[in-house]
Amino acid sequence: MAISRKPESGRQKRQALIRQQFVNTAHELLNEVGRDKLSLREVARRTDYSPAALYEYFDSKNHLLDEIAKEVVERFAAVLQNARTGQEPLTSVSLAYVEFACNHHSDFLLVFGERRSLSEHMSSKIYQVFVNTLAFQESKEKGDLAKSAKKAYRLWIAVHGLAMLQLTHFGGVENKTSYKEMGSFLSGL
Repeated sequence: MAISRKPESGRQKRQALIRQQFVNTAHELLNEVGRDKLSLREVARRTDYSPAALYEYFDSKNHLLDEIAKEVVERFAAVLQNARTGQEPLTSVSLAYVEFACNHHSDFLLVFGERRSLSEHMSSKIYQVFVNTLAFQESKEKGDLAKSAKKAYRLWIAVHGLAMLQLTHFGGVENKTSYKEMGSFLSGL
């Protein structure tokens, strides 16, 4: 028997739209000015609402940043999931990871930046793509699936390190290390 869900009222739909408008506007502003200069007052001003209205939906700047990060994680995981269809799925996922970091550096740093720890993301959808890709590959090769999570974690750490180094030490997004070179390295892992 299917559970019937009560349809959303017009008020609930409006509230969801307003909440999403705050998230979208804050995300745009975050990309413009960075996390330190993100102001809830400016988000409210740009959406033509009062700061008090914004606080009805988000109790703090961190709460709003968490909502943006959730959306980024969803989009990032979808990009990685789509990359699994390549000839060499692990290499394709790894390259897509670094490419996402370079092309969406402020989003990447929001998810994995200073206020987040790597352990928070162990169960995230992003990490899970690595686990699933490796488990799939090892099942085709008759490998030990129990070791897949450990191997995926090691691969993810290496790829994450490459992405962070690309952003912080190799000239940032304007001077990307060759994907061909990176692909050769990742294939060797």
